[in-house]
Amino acid sequence: MIFAAAIVGLTVLTLLWWVVMPLRAVHNDRKLRTLPALENEPAGGWPPVSVLVPARNEADGIEAAVQSLLEVDYPALEIVLIDDRSGDGTGKIIDRLADKDPRIVALHVEALPPGWLGKVHALQRGLEVSRGDWLLFTDADVHFSPAVLKRAIGYCRHRGRDFIALLPEFINVRLPIGSAQAAFGILFLSMFDFGRVADPDDDAAMGIGAFNLLRRGFVDPMAGLEWLRMELVDDAGLGLMAKRRGARCEILSGNELLRVDWYPTLRAMLDGVMQRFVMGADYRLGLFALHCLLLLACLLAPLGLVLMLAPVSPMAWIALTAYLAPAATLRLGGARRIGIPAAALWGIAIGYAIIVYGMIRSLLGCIRHGGVYWRGNRYSLRELRANQRFKMKPFG
Repeated sequence: MIFAAAIVGLTVLTLLWWVVMPLRAVHNDRKLRTLPALENEPAGGWPPVSVLVPARNEADGIEAAVQSLLEVDYPALEIVLIDDRSGDGTGKIIDRLADKDPRIVALHVEALPPGWLGKVHALQRGLEVSRGDWLLFTDADVHFSPAVLKRAIGYCRHRGRDFIALLPEFINVRLPIGSAQAAFGILFLSMFDFGRVADPDDDAAMGIGAFNLLRRGFVDPMAGLEWLRMELVDDAGLGLMAKRRGARCEILSGNELLRVDWYPTLRAMLDGVMQRFVMGADYRLGLFALHCLLLLACLLAPLGLVLMLAPVSPMAWIALTAYLAPAATLRLGGARRIGIPAAALWGIAIGYAIIVYGMIRSLLGCIRHGGVYWRGNRYSLRELRANQRFKMKPFG
C-alpha cells in the first residue's frame, strides 16, 4: 500500500512539470524585451557590418536566406559566405551569388584542422577576411527583414550595447516538426530568464545562433574564436565569451524581424539539435541517461496516472488534460515575444515525445561511436568535455 501511494505521489509530482514548466516560460517571456523601432540614425553614421554565414550542405535553402540578407536596408554591409566542406551544390551557389553582388565574399573550407569543430572553424575563417567594425554571426537558414540590422545597430549605439542576440520566429509549423520546435522553445524559455544577461554584475550569458551581433573589439585580434574551437553550442559560447571580456550584452526578441526554417525535416532535427543535448549533461553519459529518464517520466506521467487510478475513479482521465496545459498557459498568458509556432502548440505532447526519442537516439549514438558524431566527424566525449566553455546551467 505504501509503495503504491509512493508511486502515485511521484507520478503526481512529475505531472506538475506540465504546469510549472509553461508558467516559467510565460514569466520569462514577459521579461523579454522586443527590439524597438529605430528612432534616429546613430551619431557618426552607420558603422561597417560583416555578416558571417557558415554553410554545410545547405543547397536547398541558402539562396533564399542570402537573398533576404541582400535586401537588408543597410549602407555598409559585407556578407561573408563560408562553404564548410559541403557535399552538395552549396559551394557553387555561394560562388554564383558572389559573382552577382560585390558585397558578398565567398570562402571555401576544404579541410578541418585537428582540435576544431567545423562550424567554429568556418566562422574563424570568415572572421579572418571580414572587415566590419561589427560582426553578425548567423546561420544559412535565417531570413531577415529589411529593417532588422539598422534597428539592431541603432539599439546598440543608443543603449550602449556591445553584443545583442535576437530570438527568431519559426517558419516551419508543419506537424510533427512544428510541435517539436514548440516543445523545444517552451523548454528553452522555461529554463532561462534572458533579462539577467543584460545585468553586468550577473554571470548569466547566452547567445542565439540566428542572430549574434558583436562589436569587433571584443574578439581577440590574434586568437579570434580559438577559445570556442571545440564548443558544440558555439552561439551560446559566443555570448559567454563576449560577456567575460566585458561586453555589455542583451537578449531580445526578434519577432517579425527574423525568421528561421530551423530544420526542414524531422530527420534533420534529430541529426542536428538533438546531438547537442549531451552537452547539457557536461558530456557525461550517466547524467545524460538520467536526463532522458526524467523527461520520459514527465512525458508518461499523465497517461500513467490514468492507468493507475481509472479503475478506481473515472475522474482520473482528467489527468490527460496535462498534455494541453503548456498550450493553454502560453495562449492565456499572452506569451508572444518568443517565436513559438502557435499552430503547433496543441500538439506539444507529440513534440516532447520526439525530443525524448531524439535524446535516447543521441545517447545510443554516443555509446556506439564512443563520442559525438557531428557534421561528418567523430569527437570523443573526453575531448569535448576538456574544451567545454558554456555549461547548461539554467538561470531563471
